[in-house]
Amino acid sequence: MYPFTDAERIAELNYAVSALEADGGASVYLDGTHSAWQSVGTITQRLLEAGVQQAQGFFLNVSNYQPNDELLDYGTWISDCIAMVTDPSNAFYNNPSACASQYYPATQSDFSTWGLTTAWYAQNMGNAVATTHFVIDTSRNGNGPNTMQTYANAPYDQPASVISTLASGNWCNPPGAGLGTRPAADTGVPLLDAYLWVKVPGESDGQCDAAGGVRAWDYTDYTQPSWPTTAAQQQLFDPLWGLNDPAAGAWFPQQALQLAQDANP
Repeated sequence: MYPFTDAERIAELNYAVSALEADGGASVYLDGTHSAWQSVGTITQRLLEAGVQQAQGFFLNVSNYQPNDELLDYGTWISDCIAMVTDPSNAFYNNPSACASQYYPATQSDFSTWGLTTAWYAQNMGNAVATTHFVIDTSRNGNGPNTMQTYANAPYDQPASVISTLASGNWCNPPGAGLGTRPAADTGVPLLDAYLWVKVPGESDGQCDAAGGVRAWDYTDYTQPSWPTTAAQQQLFDPLWGLNDPAAGAWFPQQALQLAQDANP
């Protein structure tokens, strides 16, 4: 058996878009990732290859925690980039890699710089008009992503290497999350079709532990009497919640309660 190729995957995505869009009751959106991951140019290229122009649009932030203000900019820029690179009269025609993004001229980690990228599009759109719509998953983004810096301080006192691993895995059952904007189709943003709760609030991302590479912990700096004491047990333990997380897709009652208690709004 030969490996599954990118070309085959793209062909299947295009077929799926065509087949599903032929159903008058279906609205098809393709995965546009989120504002702390793929650059605008990279995801624009992938969306175009997958047939986004034949779909209703793309979706953002499913099963993630990025804040609405970043996602609105990111989605708008993707739509702008699609318009520019598919307009033969535009200087950036057929060149998504040249599109500005959250990484340049903006700095992804500093939202105060994002206006630089918005200004770049205003200067370079020419006659191109953005028409590709998108939706945003707000089921867990009320408080944005967890930087994990809390665990560098007392009483946890975790070293920088642990904080780095925790931050890299902050997509996996992070504490401190809250429900975000309630589902609505009236968004007040022309290109934004809806805020949706796609990921079921309270549904586990999986067994977020050191064995899976998304957790690390120095138990000599902080532990509790009920926590595991052997290396094998600690590999499967989530110190951020103080338990072994439920399997992916299973109900996580502690997380569900926190999402409700920390909802924003």
